[in-house]
Amino acid sequence: MNNRIPQSSRSLSENRKPTAEKPFRPDFPIKFVKYAQYSPHLIKKSDSKWPSLATASILRQAPSHQAGFTLMEVLITAIILSVGLLGLAGLQFNALRSNQSAAQSTLAVLQVIDGADRLRSNTAGVAKNYYNNLIGDADDDPGCIDGNEGCGIEALAKYDHWSWSQQIAALPNGQGVICLDSTPNDGTSKEEHGCEGKDTNVFAVKIWWDDDRNPDTKLRRHTMSLIP
Repeated sequence: MNNRIPQSSRSLSENRKPTAEKPFRPDFPIKFVKYAQYSPHLIKKSDSKWPSLATASILRQAPSHQAGFTLMEVLITAIILSVGLLGLAGLQFNALRSNQSAAQSTLAVLQVIDGADRLRSNTAGVAKNYYNNLIGDADDDPGCIDGNEGCGIEALAKYDHWSWSQQIAALPNGQGVICLDSTPNDGTSKEEHGCEGKDTNVFAVKIWWDDDRNPDTKLRRHTMSLIP
């Protein structure tokens, strides 16, 4: 069996072998990186037509895309964060308003109970009708509590009227009335209190205040009925 290579094939094979004078190069420059990776010794370093091996290494390691945030992503994040902060501020505001309303309601209840206790502590003045239609707007202190002689029945009723008026003023737009009234759950203010004023032995203690600080809404009311 003849293993000799034909002359034509051997000449073609020899022509393809790279030599020092004529190094082998790929057909297209785009294939240079792949070629230089496996056969760097076949490339002339002095040949400026082809990039260096260091450049080829950088090209192989270059990322296909860049990572980071775009301006649109930052803008959307800022909008979402702003909406969340506004919602949190609204919740905080509602919580503070609810706490303030609860504190005012507690104070109104205490003032109603205080007015009822003043009636019970001066039954003689109640019998003489000194506590009927006491509008919570007294400005003058009779000064009998600190005096040596003390307060009489009428003077004590005047002092109770003045002291109770001062305590009601702690409420926003606080108003109050003590009167004879068998239907206490009426009236919208101290001017329109809805008290009967006679023909009954039932007293009503009524207090109004501005709970929401809104002039367009009605005043909030708390009442108590009692027979001293």
